[in-house]
Amino acid sequence: MPLLAALSVCLCAAGALAGSVQYDRFTGRTSMPEEPNEVEVSVSVPKFNPTTGVLQSVTISAELKFDGFKGLENLDPNLSTGFRLNLLWNFDLRRPDLSSLLHIDAEDITGGRLNPFDGAVDFGGGSGISRHPATFESGMTKLVSPTDLALFTGVGDIELLATGGYVGTVLVFSIPVEETMSRFEGAFEANISVTYDFVPEPSAVALFALILTTLVRRAARVTAARTCHANH
Repeated sequence: MPLLAALSVCLCAAGALAGSVQYDRFTGRTSMPEEPNEVEVSVSVPKFNPTTGVLQSVTISAELKFDGFKGLENLDPNLSTGFRLNLLWNFDLRRPDLSSLLHIDAEDITGGRLNPFDGAVDFGGGSGISRHPATFESGMTKLVSPTDLALFTGVGDIELLATGGYVGTVLVFSIPVEETMSRFEGAFEANISVTYDFVPEPSAVALFALILTTLVRRAARVTAARTCHANH
């Protein structure tokens, strides 16, 4: 009996380890123009085949790296001004119906004070400022809702939509914003992985258990036969 109990525990552990499959990562890179914009990239993910077992959960991970430039120049020849310069990135992974499955925001904020215009629009010197590269990384891992399990189950692929974009904002305190010149640029990389956790097909587990039981019974018969022979 102790031997059978130990085999039963090993079988469960093997089933848990075998039930985790991670597909290859999708990697996309895109460059966006200076005006606020959104770029769309189709992401094809293999569905979980229900003949493999019973799907328990789906985990989506996204790792993003944002690269950009932001600059501000004070064009007023007489007045200095305080300022705040923001670069806001957004990333969405959407279901086929375009509703959001995973969303990430990242923001880079720079503030300070600019002197009156120094005669050169170079986003530098005393009257200008620039941040290049404005680089930062962000990530998120999310367990999808149980109601989405059916979305990832079936034969073939599921088509998801990855969208990314940025917007730059300028706030000045002593002069009209029209007396400044701003510039924003950006690009991003996105690594997306999908992991399926499942319980193996019951028939396969039952077959494995039957094989183990048969082996145990054969071992028991051999032991019994040897014992009987020894008594004689």
